[in-house]
Amino acid sequence: MPRNTSVFQVFVASPSDVADERGVLEGVIAQLNQIWSKSLGITFELLKWETNVHPSFASDPQTVINNQIGLEYDVFIGIFWGRLGTPTPRAASGTLEEFER
Repeated sequence: MPRNTSVFQVFVASPSDVADERGVLEGVIAQLNQIWSKSLGITFELLKWETNVHPSFASDPQTVINNQIGLEYDVFIGIFWGRLGTPTPRAASGTLEEFER
């Protein structure tokens, strides 16, 4: 029987020094979906530049990410540790630019 499910898009932004933590987040999202999705009627969809952005041309790499991820996600998760990331023409780092957007 069909059921209604709400999909919440979760965008994760972080510099490259927290790759392990990003992997943990992916596992947490998968586990939440597996355990709670059916009973709560919600699903979380993780948006990451690695999986949701395809190669393209723009003035700089962060613009490609910004254009393809957009601003329509429901939850923003920023992960930081020892560095902010690579500067962009608009911000101290791509991660900070994503946060400020």
